[in-house]
Amino acid sequence: MLQDIRDWISGLSPKNIGPTAWRDYSVGNSYNDASMSEKMQFVSEFATHVKPQFLWDLGCNVGDFSKVVLEKENCFCVGRDSDIDCLEMAFGRATEENNSFLPLHQNLLNLSPSQGWNNAERMSLLERANPEKTATLALAVIHHLAISGNVPMNLVIEWLIKTAKNCVIEFIPEDDEMIKILTLNRKDRPFDLSEESFRNCLRQQGAVIKRELKLSNNRILFWVA
Repeated sequence: MLQDIRDWISGLSPKNIGPTAWRDYSVGNSYNDASMSEKMQFVSEFATHVKPQFLWDLGCNVGDFSKVVLEKENCFCVGRDSDIDCLEMAFGRATEENNSFLPLHQNLLNLSPSQGWNNAERMSLLERANPEKTATLALAVIHHLAISGNVPMNLVIEWLIKTAKNCVIEFIPEDDEMIKILTLNRKDRPFDLSEESFRNCLRQQGAVIKRELKLSNNRILFWVA
């Protein structure tokens, strides 16, 4: 009976739910060819130096940057995103290429908690990875948490640093097209998205900037540890 159920599930194909908000982000975004190449090179060099055994790809979209890491290092990558269509595409490619990438559907603003008796039977998602052997990619995601989720930037940075010993965090300036879209109908601005504020948050959390790179589209990549 279990084998029949397994065979039935493995034969299922995703329902066509139509275009979702971020499915085509990898081709329709604020990056030109130069900035995308710079970003991929930065992530590749990060992976080569850090050599993680485990990788969190937060806001993974279709998994392009997890793929960059997997091409350099033998590790296991878990991507998290809230866009179902992106995750289906990521899972399909990972299956086809037989790589160690697991895309999961999750809202980063509502993470899986510890559960079971005394909250000890099943650990929270972040507790399942050893930060010393883990790396995190937080690419084009912190503005979603700060703007859409109304989470203060210092708390976003504090959380990211807890996820792994080494992180790549992408800072997006206020004049970026994506920021303009997210703030289009926001009359209130309870958040400070300036570069100065971002750097202050890193300093307050004791983060060390190992390397930074300003991309051609004025976004900045930070490798922090």
